[in-house]
Amino acid sequence: YIANMVKCHPMIDPTDNTRRGNDRPPTPDEMAVCSPFLMAQIRIIRPLFIVALGNTAGKALLKTEEGISKFRGKWVDFRVEGLTEPIRFLPTYHPAALLRNPALKKDVWEDMKNLKSALEAAVQTGIDPSS
Repeated sequence: YIANMVKCHPMIDPTDNTRRGNDRPPTPDEMAVCSPFLMAQIRIIRPLFIVALGNTAGKALLKTEEGISKFRGKWVDFRVEGLTEPIRFLPTYHPAALLRNPALKKDVWEDMKNLKSALEAAVQTGIDPSS
């Protein structure tokens, strides 16, 4: 399941939604307004793992001002109000960052291998990661 931090498309110029390069990161206020919807989605889905793609998602969900390079690849127990168990949370670089800086692909590949190992471990303990 893929979800965004906000439920709308933040644009530099909302009058031209087809303009190339019109995307912008959501503001903290926009993310705060949308956060209850995202948390509700997470409570409904109850994922075993969350992979946050990029600086915006990572910083917002971890409630930190540190940049993605400081916390990417490090597992965190992510707590969601209304769920008793924490969710294993792994931040990594956003795919757009890989296009801008292909050297980051190695780090993301390591993160994805780490995620694969965690999924395999969950299956070995009898947990169905698709449920």
